[in-house]
Amino acid sequence: EEAVGDSICIAFIKLPNKSSNESNNLRGVSDDKLSNVFMVVGTSKGHLIIWQVVDNTKPLSPEQERKLRIKIKRSGGLVPTNYGPIRLRAVQSIEAHDGLVTDILYAGGTMIATCGKDGLVSFWDFQNSGRKSQDLLRLLRSVQLLGSIPGLGAPRSIAYSSVKDAWIVGSTGCAIC
Repeated sequence: EEAVGDSICIAFIKLPNKSSNESNNLRGVSDDKLSNVFMVVGTSKGHLIIWQVVDNTKPLSPEQERKLRIKIKRSGGLVPTNYGPIRLRAVQSIEAHDGLVTDILYAGGTMIATCGKDGLVSFWDFQNSGRKSQDLLRLLRSVQLLGSIPGLGAPRSIAYSSVKDAWIVGSTGCAIC
Protein backbone atom coordinates (compact mmCIF):
# COMPACT_ATOMS: atom_id res chain seq x y z
CA GLU A 1 0.00 0.00 0.00
CA GLU A 2 1.33 3.44 -0.94
CA ALA A 3 2.30 5.73 1.93
CA VAL A 4 -0.07 8.61 2.66
CA GLY A 5 2.72 11.15 3.18
CA ASP A 6 4.05 13.21 6.04
CA SER A 7 1.77 14.81 8.63
CA ILE A 8 1.29 18.49 7.82
CA CYS A 9 -1.64 19.78 9.89
CA ILE A 10 -3.79 18.54 12.77
CA ALA A 11 -7.21 19.34 14.20
CA PHE A 12 -8.89 17.88 17.27
CA ILE A 13 -12.63 17.32 17.08
CA LYS A 14 -14.99 16.84 19.99
CA LEU A 15 -18.37 15.88 18.62
CA PRO A 16 -21.54 16.87 20.47
CA ASN A 17 -22.78 14.28 22.96
CA LYS A 18 -25.45 11.96 21.66
CA SER A 19 -28.75 11.43 23.42
CA SER A 20 -28.64 8.81 26.12
CA ASN A 21 -30.70 6.30 24.09
CA GLU A 22 -28.17 6.25 21.22
CA SER A 23 -24.99 4.20 21.19
CA ASN A 24 -21.94 6.37 21.78
CA ASN A 25 -19.56 3.66 20.62
CA LEU A 26 -17.65 3.63 17.37
CA ARG A 27 -15.89 0.51 16.20
CA GLY A 28 -16.00 -1.12 19.62
CA VAL A 29 -14.83 1.81 21.78
CA SER A 30 -16.48 1.69 25.18
CA ASP A 31 -15.24 4.81 27.00
CA ASP A 32 -18.23 7.21 26.86
CA LYS A 33 -16.07 10.20 27.86
CA LEU A 34 -13.69 9.89 24.92
CA SER A 35 -15.49 8.05 22.13
CA ASN A 36 -16.55 11.37 20.58
CA VAL A 37 -13.01 12.84 20.50
CA PHE A 38 -11.00 12.53 17.28
CA MET A 39 -7.79 13.84 15.75
CA VAL A 40 -7.74 14.54 12.01
CA VAL A 41 -4.31 14.73 10.35
CA GLY A 42 -3.75 16.21 6.88
CA THR A 43 -0.82 14.82 4.93
CA SER A 44 1.60 15.89 2.23
CA LYS A 45 -0.07 13.54 -0.25
CA GLY A 46 -3.61 14.85 0.24
CA HIS A 47 -4.96 12.33 2.70
CA LEU A 48 -6.96 12.93 5.85
CA ILE A 49 -6.27 10.34 8.53
CA ILE A 50 -8.82 10.12 11.30
CA TRP A 51 -7.66 8.91 14.69
CA GLN A 52 -10.01 8.21 17.57
CA VAL A 53 -9.03 8.84 21.18
CA VAL A 54 -9.68 5.50 22.83
CA ASP A 55 -8.56 6.30 26.36
CA ASN A 56 -5.96 8.05 28.39
CA THR A 57 -3.97 6.60 31.21
CA LYS A 58 -5.21 6.78 34.76
CA PRO A 59 -4.41 9.99 36.62
CA LEU A 60 -0.79 10.21 37.60
CA SER A 61 0.26 9.68 41.18
CA PRO A 62 1.41 12.83 43.03
CA GLU A 63 5.04 11.69 42.63
CA GLN A 64 4.62 11.03 38.88
CA GLU A 65 2.94 14.42 38.46
CA ARG A 66 5.78 16.16 40.36
CA LYS A 67 8.39 14.52 38.11
CA LEU A 68 6.40 15.44 34.98
CA ARG A 69 6.10 19.08 36.08
CA ILE A 70 9.87 19.25 36.71
CA LYS A 71 10.55 17.76 33.27
CA ILE A 72 8.17 20.24 31.59
CA LYS A 73 9.65 23.18 33.54
CA ARG A 74 13.19 22.20 32.53
CA SER A 75 12.10 22.04 28.88
CA GLY A 76 11.00 25.69 28.98
CA GLY A 77 7.28 25.65 29.74
CA LEU A 78 5.07 24.71 32.66
CA VAL A 79 2.00 22.89 31.41
CA PRO A 80 -0.28 21.86 34.28
CA THR A 81 -1.47 18.30 33.77
CA ASN A 82 -2.45 15.34 35.86
CA TYR A 83 -2.95 12.84 33.06
CA GLY A 84 -0.49 10.80 31.13
CA PRO A 85 -0.42 10.33 27.35
CA ILE A 86 -3.56 9.50 25.38
CA ARG A 87 -3.97 6.48 23.13
CA LEU A 88 -5.14 6.92 19.55
CA ARG A 89 -6.41 4.43 17.02
CA ALA A 90 -6.53 5.08 13.27
CA VAL A 91 -10.09 4.55 12.07
CA GLN A 92 -10.08 5.95 8.51
CA SER A 93 -7.89 7.40 5.79
CA ILE A 94 -9.41 9.20 2.80
CA GLU A 95 -8.03 11.04 -0.20
CA ALA A 96 -9.22 14.61 0.30
CA HIS A 97 -6.96 16.73 -1.93
CA ASP A 98 -4.72 16.24 -4.93
CA GLY A 99 -1.45 16.94 -3.12
CA LEU A 100 -0.60 18.69 0.14
CA VAL A 101 -3.36 19.39 2.69
CA THR A 102 -2.38 22.85 3.90
CA ASP A 103 -4.87 23.34 6.74
CA ILE A 104 -7.72 21.70 8.67
CA LEU A 105 -10.25 23.61 10.75
CA TYR A 106 -12.81 22.26 13.17
CA ALA A 107 -15.62 24.82 13.24
CA GLY A 108 -17.70 23.21 15.98
CA GLY A 109 -20.60 20.79 15.88
CA THR A 110 -19.80 18.33 13.09
CA MET A 111 -18.30 20.79 10.55
CA ILE A 112 -14.71 20.49 9.30
CA ALA A 113 -13.04 22.50 6.54
CA THR A 114 -9.83 21.64 4.71
CA CYS A 115 -7.77 23.41 2.09
CA GLY A 116 -5.02 22.13 -0.14
CA LYS A 117 -2.35 22.91 -2.65
CA ASP A 118 -4.78 21.74 -5.36
CA GLY A 119 -6.66 25.03 -4.84
CA LEU A 120 -9.72 23.49 -3.19
CA VAL A 121 -11.42 24.52 0.01
CA SER A 122 -13.59 21.57 1.08
CA PHE A 123 -16.33 21.42 3.68
CA TRP A 124 -17.03 18.14 5.46
CA ASP A 125 -19.62 16.76 7.84
CA PHE A 126 -18.24 14.44 10.50
CA GLN A 127 -20.47 11.38 10.89
CA ASN A 128 -20.27 9.30 14.06
CA SER A 129 -23.07 6.83 13.56
CA GLY A 130 -21.26 3.90 15.13
CA ARG A 131 -21.67 1.86 11.93
CA LYS A 132 -18.39 0.27 10.89
CA SER A 133 -19.10 0.44 7.16
CA GLN A 134 -19.92 4.15 7.03
CA ASP A 135 -17.27 6.73 6.26
CA LEU A 136 -16.74 9.21 9.06
CA LEU A 137 -16.30 12.23 6.76
CA ARG A 138 -18.92 13.18 4.19
CA LEU A 139 -17.94 15.80 1.63
CA LEU A 140 -20.53 18.57 1.55
CA ARG A 141 -18.96 20.96 -0.95
CA SER A 142 -15.65 21.98 -2.51
CA VAL A 143 -14.81 25.42 -3.86
CA GLN A 144 -11.94 25.93 -6.34
CA LEU A 145 -9.98 29.08 -5.47
CA LEU A 146 -6.80 28.52 -7.49
CA GLY A 147 -7.16 30.35 -10.79
CA SER A 148 -10.51 31.94 -9.89
CA ILE A 149 -8.87 35.36 -9.42
CA PRO A 150 -5.49 36.25 -11.01
CA GLY A 151 -2.70 36.18 -8.41
CA LEU A 152 -4.86 34.61 -5.70
CA GLY A 153 -2.77 31.46 -5.34
CA ALA A 154 -3.67 28.22 -3.61
CA PRO A 155 -5.38 28.34 -0.20
CA ARG A 156 -2.86 28.06 2.62
CA SER A 157 -4.94 28.56 5.78
CA ILE A 158 -8.58 28.67 6.79
CA ALA A 159 -10.47 30.25 9.68
CA TYR A 160 -14.10 30.63 10.68
CA SER A 161 -15.76 33.64 12.32
CA SER A 162 -18.86 32.62 14.24
CA VAL A 163 -19.62 36.32 14.85
CA LYS A 164 -19.91 37.03 11.10
CA ASP A 165 -20.75 33.42 10.14
CA ALA A 166 -17.98 33.70 7.55
CA TRP A 167 -15.11 31.54 6.32
CA ILE A 168 -11.75 33.30 5.87
CA VAL A 169 -9.09 31.81 3.60
CA GLY A 170 -5.47 32.96 3.30
CA SER A 171 -3.68 32.10 0.08
CA THR A 172 -0.15 31.64 -1.21
CA GLY A 173 -0.68 34.82 -3.24
CA CYS A 174 -0.82 36.81 0.05
CA ALA A 175 -4.57 37.33 -0.38
CA ILE A 176 -7.38 36.92 2.12
CA CYS A 177 -10.84 36.06 0.88
